[in-house]
Amino acid sequence: MLIHIILIFAMNNITTALEFMADEEIRLLPKLLFLMGSLLLFFAFLFAACRYARTCCRDRGRLYGKVGLMALVFVGLMLLLRMQMLLNIAVTVLFVFGVFLVLYDYGRRVEAIAERE
Repeated sequence: MLIHIILIFAMNNITTALEFMADEEIRLLPKLLFLMGSLLLFFAFLFAACRYARTCCRDRGRLYGKVGLMALVFVGLMLLLRMQMLLNIAVTVLFVFGVFLVLYDYGRRVEAIAERE
């Protein structure tokens, strides 16, 4: 239950961070850190909820490795491109959809294994 509460909290923070991005009176680095932290918190606790998934979903080492590498690249690019807001938005969108595609591929592989058994 606590994991789901933190997921809702993180989604609220993502929405708030995106609203702050349009406000030019707020300094750039705190806005950027708030957005990155909120997204990373959401995905971290989303994967923490996987612990309670079906038993065939227990082997998630490669999944965590891929998403962890994507998160490191995301943070690096966001900090590197912090002055170009359009590129930051593009990096954020690519990160979110990239994680979605990795999860989708993982789900398809798990379903294929479950059908074979």
